Amino acid sequence: MEAGETAFDAMRRELWEEAGATFGQAELIGYEKLMIHAPMPIPDAYPYPVSYLVFYWGRMNRQTALEANVETRGTGFFSFAEASALACIQHNAKLFEAAFNRNKMMP
Repeated sequence: MEAGETAFDAMRRELWEEAGATFGQAELIGYEKLMIHAPMPIPDAYPYPVSYLVFYWGRMNRQTALEANVETRGTGFFSFAEASALACIQHNAKLFEAAFNRNKMMP
């Protein structure tokens, strides 16, 4: 998060910067508190030693193709099976499933 930004504002900014996406409706699904017990690998990259991962569900309004840069390798979509195979998703499987199930309930 940047100075003066809410978690919701940060989510919208990061989605634009890293995925070229804008969202209409979005809801908080959950968060995970992280306590880092090792030296900070990248100085000033994130809050240290306590940090949070915040998970939102949302409906995308628009997605624009992005060229690879320091924040992203590009944009794309994953099938449920492809996303489920990612280590970061497996680590947060309950939150991923909550977002997926929330999406199924929407018209």
